[in-house]
Amino acid sequence: WETGQLYEKPPPPDDDDDFFAILENTVEALRSPTLADAISEGKYGQASRLMRGGLVSESKIRLAANALMDSMPEEEEDRALYKAAESFRLFLRILDVLDAEVEAASRPSL
Repeated sequence: WETGQLYEKPPPPDDDDDFFAILENTVEALRSPTLADAISEGKYGQASRLMRGGLVSESKIRLAANALMDSMPEEEEDRALYKAAESFRLFLRILDVLDAEVEAASRPSL
């Protein structure tokens, strides 16, 4: 729904390297000139679409982060898992705020 196209679930990644690649691609996408140009040129609708399905896929981020947390060794699970889960939750909140701001900016002011 984020791009106006029907969602097709991607195949799950095979290993931790694939999960890390998803997260690294997300960081690169958030730093991309395409997104920066859309924002600096005031194309907030386009920027919102890029952030929600175009360049960034929240479902892929969730899949990768949750799978990595699930793969943590049991002896490290308590504190490390808590820190990872809290960091991930914070990232999702920041992403939501950023998207909400861009979406609000894309609407005509009254």
